[in-house]
Amino acid sequence: MPTTTDANSVDGIGSEPADRRSNRTGEPNGAVDKAISVLEALVNSAPVAQLATISAESGVSKSNAHAILGTLVRRGYARSGGNGAYEPGPKILALAGRVLSTLDFSSHARPSLMALHDRFPQVAVHFGVLSGSDLVYVDKLDARRAYRMASTVGMRLSFHCTAMGKAVLAELPPEARRSLVSSDLLPHTPHTITDLHELDLELERVAAAGFAVDNEENEEGVRCIAAAVFGSLGRVVGGVSISAPAFELSRLAVEGVASYVMEAAAEISQSLGATESVIDGRRQLAASLRVATPNPVRGQEPPTPSRPI
Repeated sequence: MPTTTDANSVDGIGSEPADRRSNRTGEPNGAVDKAISVLEALVNSAPVAQLATISAESGVSKSNAHAILGTLVRRGYARSGGNGAYEPGPKILALAGRVLSTLDFSSHARPSLMALHDRFPQVAVHFGVLSGSDLVYVDKLDARRAYRMASTVGMRLSFHCTAMGKAVLAELPPEARRSLVSSDLLPHTPHTITDLHELDLELERVAAAGFAVDNEENEEGVRCIAAAVFGSLGRVVGGVSISAPAFELSRLAVEGVASYVMEAAAEISQSLGATESVIDGRRQLAASLRVATPNPVRGQEPPTPSRPI
């Protein structure tokens, strides 16, 4: 009589009938689930991880993890260095490269941008990405107001005087910052930071807070809030920002609104494959701001004169 194999089994792993395959040991249920958990643990523990570590991180028993890793090694998704040590294999890099080469950042970001825009219709919402040494807007949702921000898709941003530019700079190492910012910080308004030391101090504050503010530093009468977006390697790839006339977005409202900008940035980062540690850290910062300022649109300042936009 022919034997049957569970449809979820991989190389015979997890072929126990479903009604007996409970979570008795705390392991993921099903062979595919186990294999994915092991693969994620392998990548998250890179560059090299021991079998015991992969088993603990994935929640899969050592025997099952060992069998799954054997299959991954055979298929090129892992390498075995001996002594129970494993590292990601070339097939993972090849697949990741194919995905990244066709990745449309804007399509991944758009749902989160629209949700942010629905919450704050009085602001313009932007998404920008790093392209070489430039930071460029790749998407924009205009405010539901009679006025329009001067920003356009394809526009390059100054790093030192825009919220998005500062949010991106704050996540880069000092040497990378210096390659993007010249020693001559041109003033765009009387509020622009033009001193490198002062900019470094500002970037330290931004890194600690998780968001950046442009308090009329790029354009008089316009206030912006931004948060960095991260990619699959845990590196900053761009940012999300909102912009509005200063009378629409008061100083008192900044932190509360910033929490939602940070949440949108975390959602986009997640869709681009950022690590859980990066996403969780951003969401914790956003949640702490939201608790501190539960009603971010209260306390509007009196309208102040602003230059036509």
